[in-house]
Amino acid sequence: MSERKIWEFKNQTVCTILGLTFDEKELSEIYKKLKLNNEKITPFGMHTSLIQACSTQNRTSKQLDKILTDRFEEYREDIKHIPQKEIYRYIEDGNGMDIPLPALVWFAMHSQHEDIDKIEARVYAVTHMYGHRALRFHAALNKALPDGRPEYVMKELNDALRSNEKLQTKCNRLEWKKEQLKSDMESVKEDRSKINTVMEEQKQLNRRLASNLEKVGGENALGQIEDLKKEIDLLTEEVGTLTNELLERDRTCDITSNELAQIDPVSESGY
Repeated sequence: MSERKIWEFKNQTVCTILGLTFDEKELSEIYKKLKLNNEKITPFGMHTSLIQACSTQNRTSKQLDKILTDRFEEYREDIKHIPQKEIYRYIEDGNGMDIPLPALVWFAMHSQHEDIDKIEARVYAVTHMYGHRALRFHAALNKALPDGRPEYVMKELNDALRSNEKLQTKCNRLEWKKEQLKSDMESVKEDRSKINTVMEEQKQLNRRLASNLEKVGGENALGQIEDLKKEIDLLTEEVGTLTNELLERDRTCDITSNELAQIDPVSESGY
């Protein structure tokens, strides 16, 4: 199916697409890109001039058609499953998709269709009422906001959204740390339980030792044991001394025996 060009659209449709696609800054940039004279011309004047230029096939309308085609091309795959005559319903219901409103209008008008006039009329009716709703909302914001600049609401909302995302990231990190602390606390509880078990076993052992000590005489038994150790040490020392004396005597006796054995008996008798 062939595609329609922007100069084949009704002026009211061109007005809707341009108005939804370009803000005042972009409108001025488009004007410069198309090499149109924008000196001493208001945004409304530039908008009206482009609508008039798109009423016929010319250099400006061709360039503008290409600019819009390139701009909305990335949404072609997302929108191609929607029947052309049903696109206006997505506009009316608030889209519900990540497709800009002007892209929906563009694709509703861009392809040839036997009911294209009815489709264009439906799209215009929906966007026209959409515009009134937006103006009422703008007026309400203008009244409610202290600085009276509702055009900055989206910027503030986006800033708030980014700030909320950062807070959510911090919250997630804190949640992770909390889980880590819970795990550490459980480990501490387990270690404390083990320590308490060991301490209880030590207490039981101490009680058994105290009981055994009581049976053998308590502190008096300890004193007796110490005295016995001292006596044993003294006896051991005396045994060592006696042993050394005996060894010394044995050495002396051996020396004497050897000396006596070497004396000549004849010289001893004198004969």
